[in-house]
Amino acid sequence: MSLKGKRIRAVIIDDEKGCIANLKHHISKYCPEIDIVAEAGNAEGMLHVFKNYVFDVAFLDIEIFDSCVFDLLNDVKNIRCEIVFVTAYEQYAIKAFKVEALDYLLKPLTHADIVDCYGRILKRFGEKQNDVHSQTTIPQSDEPKKVIIKLGEHIHAIKQQDILYLKAKGFYTQVLFTINGKVEQAIVSKPIGSLEKEYDSVLFYRVHKSYLINLSKVIGIVKTDIISARIANNEMIPIAKRRVNDFISMLKQY
Repeated sequence: MSLKGKRIRAVIIDDEKGCIANLKHHISKYCPEIDIVAEAGNAEGMLHVFKNYVFDVAFLDIEIFDSCVFDLLNDVKNIRCEIVFVTAYEQYAIKAFKVEALDYLLKPLTHADIVDCYGRILKRFGEKQNDVHSQTTIPQSDEPKKVIIKLGEHIHAIKQQDILYLKAKGFYTQVLFTINGKVEQAIVSKPIGSLEKEYDSVLFYRVHKSYLINLSKVIGIVKTDIISARIANNEMIPIAKRRVNDFISMLKQY
């Protein structure tokens, strides 16, 4: 995808000069439509950049000396750029997506990370070009609800619609979902009861004490010795007897 004559202006905020240089190298090599217009290495420099420069994307480290970038963003009025966090700390992912970051890259950066992020940036600005009335930030209520999933060394924001089901694993929960056309699974360090409260109650239903199922992924109900729901990947999920009628009612409403 390419933009129609538009150059994307970007800034880099990081307290390690080596990290700035590395990111600039990756951008110059793999992101031909991005121009770096400013950089800064501390809180004061970041606020100066946001106040005095016009740009489209900010690549932000999260821990900048003794400051946290989330606190610094609170001091910035009318943020009109897309934000990509570039950090060595994965524990900030949930905060990042709550502020509607475009992407979240973990150091050390890889070629694949940069190319994938560049694709997201082009897609976002391509959408803006196609809709002159689009706002800089889409209200969160209009965005598909997402959950943060760590898969291998990467952190993904998965749409709840792409989750097949959740299965209780003691104090943990197994999440089965589709990404890039493949069915994947990951373990989340929360019990299924807590996740049930966080997930969309219209989309998900607790069919069994061990299973929370995505109603949109149900393709049939099978009755053998037990009653089960057949889901999109052809797995069979048991339905507790006392929940069968309510489950069928929920399916009809959905």
